[in-house]
Amino acid sequence: MNGPTTGGDDTVSPSIPEDTPQGEGSALPSPPDQSRQLAVECARLADKFKGLDIVVLDMAPLIEITDYFVIVTGTNRRQIRAIGEEIITRMKKQGLLRTNMDGMESGVWVLADFGSVVLHILNEDARAFYDLDGFWADADRIDWQEEPGFEGGTDSTD
Repeated sequence: MNGPTTGGDDTVSPSIPEDTPQGEGSALPSPPDQSRQLAVECARLADKFKGLDIVVLDMAPLIEITDYFVIVTGTNRRQIRAIGEEIITRMKKQGLLRTNMDGMESGVWVLADFGSVVLHILNEDARAFYDLDGFWADADRIDWQEEPGFEGGTDSTD
């Protein structure tokens, strides 16, 4: 995916130049270890805000559009929104912007796309109904509690 690709008619389709800084104010694909740290950090922040049943799935071997899913259950709309807002704020402070977000208003299923990591925060009914864990059962689960996150962790003062 690095470097431009040409189609049959010699048109150049956009791609990411090799010298593009990654993880600096963008949601560009990041190196695998940085993607993993981002997923772990999202899980830790969700845990800090009392998210339940937090799962980090390694999606890279299964799909090409993202490296990790972070799936979290929230117990009510206020908590779901708070988890989403905190993670988005913290990632922005790290220089990582989301490429898309949906569901913040409803507080039923918040989806935040950081490029290499997609965060899903669902209420209990939505989590059971959509069963992302079961649908992606072939994905390896990451033991996020034993993995390193970003330097400085999530307990740094603001």
